[in-house]
Amino acid sequence: MSMSEAPPPEEAPAEDGPLSERLQSKAWKVRGEALTELTKVFTDAEEGDAIFAEHADILKKAVADSNVNVQEKGIEATHAFLRKASVSVVGGVASAVISKAVEKGFVQAKCKAKAQELALLMIEAESGEAVTDELMKGCTHKQPKIAAASAECLRMAVQEFGLRAMGPQSKAIVKLSATLFDSTVAPVRAEAKPLAVELHKYMGAALRPSYDNLRPAQQKEIDEAFEEAGKPQPTRKTRTEAAKAVPPPTAAADGQDGTDAAASSAAAPAADFDPLEFLEPVE
Repeated sequence: MSMSEAPPPEEAPAEDGPLSERLQSKAWKVRGEALTELTKVFTDAEEGDAIFAEHADILKKAVADSNVNVQEKGIEATHAFLRKASVSVVGGVASAVISKAVEKGFVQAKCKAKAQELALLMIEAESGEAVTDELMKGCTHKQPKIAAASAECLRMAVQEFGLRAMGPQSKAIVKLSATLFDSTVAPVRAEAKPLAVELHKYMGAALRPSYDNLRPAQQKEIDEAFEEAGKPQPTRKTRTEAAKAVPPPTAAADGQDGTDAAASSAAAPAADFDPLEFLEPVE
């Protein structure tokens, strides 16, 4: 082969092109650096800025990147996105993002905790329905790691937010919780009682018939746990709930910062909570 026929040298990956192009680079290092930059862009942006909608679609790929180090950066970028993007923009990509986070993030030891936090941040951003759908499917996934992480995250979500934030499938959570006791995956079974206890904190005695088909030893165990359950103490709020909890201007004028009131509100169950709202009707 003559010198004139020699193949052209391979081009080095572009490291200074537009962010949108670098986020989809074939070079993992370029993608990783671009996602770090995107995290900063999201963090520095004003809430609801157009930049969130501009880069929303890339997140479903980023949280499932084939390179685990880049995947971790993708999940971190999604955290920053969920904290400030508008509810409507989050809702537009919620199902796709949480689906990939559960499928690809929950199986990676390095990413699992951050993927679970992604799910919780998504609930804060009013996309509890999408999260609940995926976590419930995840609880029965054929991959034990996904099933275990999904059951753990579902329990965390109920414990930290309560039932209403989970969306219309709250009834299905109650029904699912009884089946977890007989899961073939040990870590899933280990989450069955803690989840039932969190549900009982809200629903009280109305919940108990949901577990009537468990083995006698299991029923005895949950009865003992229910007796010690105590009251619900949610630690996080959806954006709507947080807005409602903001103290009125008069409180600030009187020299009160509203911290005690907000803490009390977070710890107390809703006064209008009806346990039957979360149970399937009996014909």
